[in-house]
Amino acid sequence: MDSPVLKSGKRTKYRQLPSSTIIFITQDDIFKKDLAKYTFVEQCEEVKGLRLEDGTTKIFLNMTSKNGSKELISLLQYMKKTDIENPDILIKDKRLLEIDAIVSEVKESEEWEAVRMDILDVGINKGLELGREQGLERGIQAVIETCRELAISKTNTKTKITEKFNLPEEKAKEYIEKYWK
Repeated sequence: MDSPVLKSGKRTKYRQLPSSTIIFITQDDIFKKDLAKYTFVEQCEEVKGLRLEDGTTKIFLNMTSKNGSKELISLLQYMKKTDIENPDILIKDKRLLEIDAIVSEVKESEEWEAVRMDILDVGINKGLELGREQGLERGIQAVIETCRELAISKTNTKTKITEKFNLPEEKAKEYIEKYWK
Protein backbone atom coordinates (compact mmCIF):
# COMPACT_ATOMS: atom_id res chain seq x y z
CA MET A 1 0.00 0.00 0.00
CA ASP A 2 2.94 2.31 0.49
CA SER A 3 4.40 1.62 -2.96
CA PRO A 4 3.52 5.08 -4.39
CA VAL A 5 5.50 6.67 -1.53
CA LEU A 6 8.51 4.40 -1.94
CA LYS A 7 10.36 5.75 -4.95
CA SER A 8 12.83 3.45 -6.65
CA GLY A 9 16.41 4.66 -6.27
CA LYS A 10 15.52 7.30 -3.68
CA ARG A 11 16.22 7.13 0.00
CA THR A 12 12.80 7.18 1.60
CA LYS A 13 13.08 7.20 5.38
CA TYR A 14 11.01 4.45 6.94
CA ARG A 15 9.48 6.77 9.52
CA GLN A 16 8.36 9.18 6.77
CA LEU A 17 5.82 6.70 5.42
CA PRO A 18 2.22 7.82 6.02
CA SER A 19 0.22 6.07 8.72
CA SER A 20 -2.29 3.53 7.48
CA THR A 21 -5.24 1.80 9.05
CA ILE A 22 -6.87 -1.27 7.58
CA ILE A 23 -10.35 -2.08 8.86
CA PHE A 24 -11.89 -5.54 8.50
CA ILE A 25 -15.59 -5.91 9.26
CA THR A 26 -16.49 -9.49 10.10
CA GLN A 27 -19.84 -11.18 10.58
CA ASP A 28 -18.33 -13.59 13.10
CA ASP A 29 -15.96 -13.21 16.05
CA ILE A 30 -12.85 -14.61 14.38
CA PHE A 31 -10.79 -14.21 17.58
CA LYS A 32 -13.46 -15.75 19.88
CA LYS A 33 -12.92 -13.15 22.66
CA ASP A 34 -16.39 -11.56 22.38
CA LEU A 35 -15.18 -8.03 21.62
CA ALA A 36 -16.71 -5.71 19.06
CA LYS A 37 -13.31 -4.24 18.18
CA TYR A 38 -9.80 -5.70 18.07
CA THR A 39 -6.92 -3.31 17.32
CA PHE A 40 -3.50 -4.58 16.26
CA VAL A 41 -0.24 -2.64 15.89
CA GLU A 42 3.13 -4.03 14.82
CA GLN A 43 5.14 -5.32 17.78
CA CYS A 44 8.33 -7.33 18.13
CA GLU A 45 7.69 -10.94 19.12
CA GLU A 46 11.03 -11.31 20.91
CA VAL A 47 11.11 -8.07 22.90
CA LYS A 48 7.97 -7.29 24.88
CA GLY A 49 6.93 -3.66 24.53
CA LEU A 50 9.15 -2.97 21.49
CA ARG A 51 6.81 -1.53 18.88
CA LEU A 52 7.67 -0.93 15.28
CA GLU A 53 5.93 2.46 15.29
CA ASP A 54 5.50 2.36 11.53
CA GLY A 55 2.03 3.84 11.71
CA THR A 56 0.23 0.69 10.57
CA THR A 57 -2.86 -0.39 12.44
CA LYS A 58 -5.26 -3.20 11.69
CA ILE A 59 -8.72 -3.06 13.20
CA PHE A 60 -11.17 -5.96 13.17
CA LEU A 61 -14.80 -5.08 13.84
CA ASN A 62 -17.03 -7.94 14.92
CA MET A 63 -20.78 -7.68 14.21
CA THR A 64 -21.76 -10.36 16.74
CA SER A 65 -20.40 -8.93 19.99
CA LYS A 66 -22.20 -6.43 22.21
CA ASN A 67 -18.96 -5.65 24.12
CA GLY A 68 -17.81 -2.25 22.95
CA SER A 69 -18.90 1.37 22.87
CA LYS A 70 -22.62 1.89 22.36
CA GLU A 71 -21.91 3.92 19.21
CA LEU A 72 -19.80 1.15 17.68
CA ILE A 73 -22.29 -1.58 18.61
CA SER A 74 -25.09 0.50 17.07
CA LEU A 75 -23.11 1.08 13.86
CA LEU A 76 -22.23 -2.61 13.53
CA GLN A 77 -25.82 -3.69 14.18
CA TYR A 78 -27.03 -1.19 11.59
CA MET A 79 -24.49 -2.53 9.09
CA LYS A 80 -25.65 -6.06 9.82
CA LYS A 81 -29.29 -5.42 8.81
CA THR A 82 -29.31 -1.84 7.36
CA ASP A 83 -32.50 -1.16 9.29
CA ILE A 84 -32.62 1.78 11.71
CA GLU A 85 -35.46 0.03 13.58
CA ASN A 86 -33.20 -2.93 14.42
CA PRO A 87 -33.78 -3.49 18.19
CA ASP A 88 -30.06 -4.26 18.67
CA ILE A 89 -29.18 -0.63 17.85
CA LEU A 90 -28.46 1.00 21.21
CA ILE A 91 -28.02 4.63 20.12
CA LYS A 92 -29.58 6.36 17.13
CA ASP A 93 -27.25 9.36 17.09
CA LYS A 94 -27.00 12.02 14.37
CA ARG A 95 -24.25 10.17 12.46
CA LEU A 96 -26.18 6.91 12.32
CA LEU A 97 -29.35 8.71 11.21
CA GLU A 98 -27.34 10.43 8.45
CA ILE A 99 -25.97 7.07 7.32
CA ASP A 100 -29.49 5.63 7.32
CA ALA A 101 -30.77 8.55 5.21
CA ILE A 102 -28.00 7.97 2.65
CA VAL A 103 -28.60 4.20 2.60
CA SER A 104 -32.36 4.73 2.20
CA GLU A 105 -31.76 7.15 -0.69
CA VAL A 106 -29.42 4.70 -2.40
CA LYS A 107 -31.83 1.80 -1.89
CA GLU A 108 -34.61 3.80 -3.57
CA SER A 109 -32.51 4.91 -6.55
CA GLU A 110 -32.83 3.37 -9.99
CA GLU A 111 -29.05 2.92 -10.14
CA TRP A 112 -29.12 0.78 -7.00
CA GLU A 113 -31.94 -1.31 -8.42
CA ALA A 114 -29.82 -1.91 -11.53
CA VAL A 115 -26.83 -2.85 -9.37
CA ARG A 116 -29.00 -5.18 -7.27
CA MET A 117 -30.29 -6.84 -10.42
CA ASP A 118 -26.74 -7.22 -11.73
CA ILE A 119 -25.67 -8.76 -8.43
CA LEU A 120 -28.70 -11.05 -8.54
CA ASP A 121 -27.86 -12.07 -12.11
CA VAL A 122 -24.26 -12.81 -11.12
CA GLY A 123 -25.48 -14.88 -8.17
CA ILE A 124 -27.95 -16.80 -10.30
CA ASN A 125 -25.34 -17.46 -12.98
CA LYS A 126 -22.80 -18.64 -10.40
CA GLY A 127 -25.45 -20.89 -8.87
CA LEU A 128 -26.32 -22.34 -12.26
CA GLU A 129 -22.65 -22.87 -13.07
CA LEU A 130 -22.04 -24.57 -9.73
CA GLY A 131 -25.14 -26.72 -10.28
CA ARG A 132 -23.91 -27.78 -13.73
CA GLU A 133 -20.46 -28.59 -12.34
CA GLN A 134 -21.97 -30.67 -9.53
CA GLY A 135 -24.32 -32.40 -11.96
CA LEU A 136 -21.45 -33.15 -14.34
CA GLU A 137 -19.36 -34.61 -11.54
CA ARG A 138 -22.27 -36.75 -10.33
CA GLY A 139 -22.78 -37.99 -13.88
CA ILE A 140 -19.10 -38.89 -14.19
CA GLN A 141 -19.23 -40.62 -10.82
CA ALA A 142 -22.30 -42.64 -11.87
CA VAL A 143 -20.64 -43.76 -15.12
CA ILE A 144 -17.47 -44.81 -13.29
CA GLU A 145 -19.38 -46.75 -10.64
CA THR A 146 -21.55 -48.43 -13.28
CA CYS A 147 -18.50 -49.42 -15.36
CA ARG A 148 -16.82 -50.86 -12.26
CA GLU A 149 -19.97 -52.84 -11.37
CA LEU A 150 -20.09 -54.19 -14.94
CA ALA A 151 -16.42 -55.22 -14.67
CA ILE A 152 -15.29 -52.80 -17.35
CA SER A 153 -11.57 -52.06 -16.93
CA LYS A 154 -10.28 -48.75 -15.57
CA THR A 155 -8.60 -48.08 -18.91
CA ASN A 156 -11.83 -48.54 -20.88
CA THR A 157 -13.77 -46.54 -18.28
CA LYS A 158 -11.27 -43.69 -18.55
CA THR A 159 -11.65 -43.75 -22.34
CA LYS A 160 -15.45 -43.72 -22.05
CA ILE A 161 -15.61 -40.73 -19.66
CA THR A 162 -12.94 -38.88 -21.65
CA GLU A 163 -15.08 -39.19 -24.80
CA LYS A 164 -18.52 -38.87 -23.20
CA PHE A 165 -17.71 -35.80 -21.07
CA ASN A 166 -15.04 -34.26 -23.32
CA LEU A 167 -12.39 -34.43 -20.58
CA PRO A 168 -8.62 -34.21 -20.81
CA GLU A 169 -7.07 -37.59 -20.03
CA GLU A 170 -5.43 -36.30 -16.85
CA LYS A 171 -8.77 -35.07 -15.50
CA ALA A 172 -10.43 -38.37 -16.41
CA LYS A 173 -7.65 -40.20 -14.54
CA GLU A 174 -8.30 -38.02 -11.46
CA TYR A 175 -12.01 -38.92 -11.56
CA ILE A 176 -11.20 -42.63 -11.89
CA GLU A 177 -8.93 -42.45 -8.84
CA LYS A 178 -11.57 -40.54 -6.91
CA TYR A 179 -14.62 -42.69 -7.68
CA TRP A 180 -13.33 -46.22 -8.48
CA LYS A 181 -14.13 -47.83 -5.14
